[in-house]
Amino acid sequence: VVTWTLDVPESGTYRIEITYACDAQAAGHRLVLSSRGSSLTHKIAATLGWDDYQTTEIGTLELSAGVQTVTGK
Repeated sequence: VVTWTLDVPESGTYRIEITYACDAQAAGHRLVLSSRGSSLTHKIAATLGWDDYQTTEIGTLELSAGVQTVTGK
């Protein structure tokens, strides 16, 4: 579990991007991000290995203005 504290400038729908690397044997796990009732689930795809980082958009989260905590599992 990992958490991030964000100061969201205005309420709205925010696109979520991640930069990651994933070996083929570890692919298929799910990443779940959530904050105050909004959540998204993304199935992790393989990259060319643990040193091949890629950036991808994984979905959106509805965030309210102000300080928010986003949790990843």
